[in-house]
Amino acid sequence: MRVAVVGAGALGSVYGARLACLSGCDVEVVARAPGPARTIRLECVHDETTLEWAAPARSERVSADTQVVVVCVRYEYLDSVVDRVEGSAAPVVVMTPMMPQDAERLSAAMPGRLVVAMPSVTAYENAAHAIRYWLPHGSTTLVESTLPGPGPVLAKLVADLEKAGIGAKLERNVLDRSVATTMAILPLAMAVDIAGGVDAVLADHALLSLARDAAEEGSRLGATVGKAERWASMLPRFIGPRMLKAAAAVTRSRFPETLTYVEHHFAGKLRAQNLLLGARILELAKQRGARCDALERLIGRLVVT
Repeated sequence: MRVAVVGAGALGSVYGARLACLSGCDVEVVARAPGPARTIRLECVHDETTLEWAAPARSERVSADTQVVVVCVRYEYLDSVVDRVEGSAAPVVVMTPMMPQDAERLSAAMPGRLVVAMPSVTAYENAAHAIRYWLPHGSTTLVESTLPGPGPVLAKLVADLEKAGIGAKLERNVLDRSVATTMAILPLAMAVDIAGGVDAVLADHALLSLARDAAEEGSRLGATVGKAERWASMLPRFIGPRMLKAAAAVTRSRFPETLTYVEHHFAGKLRAQNLLLGARILELAKQRGARCDALERLIGRLVVT
């Protein structure tokens, strides 16, 4: 199958490399900055297995013969996807978290093509330019199953992801689950961003309290949209100095690279995404007559950080 991966970052590299090298897919890379082909090195954190992908040259737009597009761009670049896929009629599987407003806008711009997905891969690029990644046990990439036209292509994508060692399945109501999950976890990501690191946020009890209140607001609002992933729905009750310090100590002792990832990923890198997602959540809250005062204050702190 011919697959286009839009977004040449860590997440897109894992999906693209494993589909190309382990499932035999013909994968093209579509990126904001086209360039020559380069070899991408993947390193699985769980077992330190490596995979090298002689990735094709990056192009600016999806080829006409593409059968399915997998989007792994940052949130602030979502709208740019429309132009990049206009030369193809393939379904567009978006791994990037979205709010209902985003899905509505993109569905209108790409009629019958938008497919919402939730990734199960966690990845970052280290100082040596290797992609370090996790395939969490029991975690599954979810692909929306309700579009009748692209059904066979999506089923083939799921089968190829499974062949590539990435658990995947077709599922209903993926957007609702993604929205509810994002609303529950975004405040903690914002708190790490504001403080500049894990230890700094743990030392700021006022910030943690604000993040907990915002997470509770997000969870309540998210529940009006859909059902969050179980771990995300439980998160607000654990946002507190004592619980988080204990969790951080265990993680630092047993899984130190997890904290490396958190600080690399959330301490500043996703500032634009956090602010935009926060603004979308406040828009949705206003539409539904819900109060998100703590989230609004948290966003205010992020703006001035």
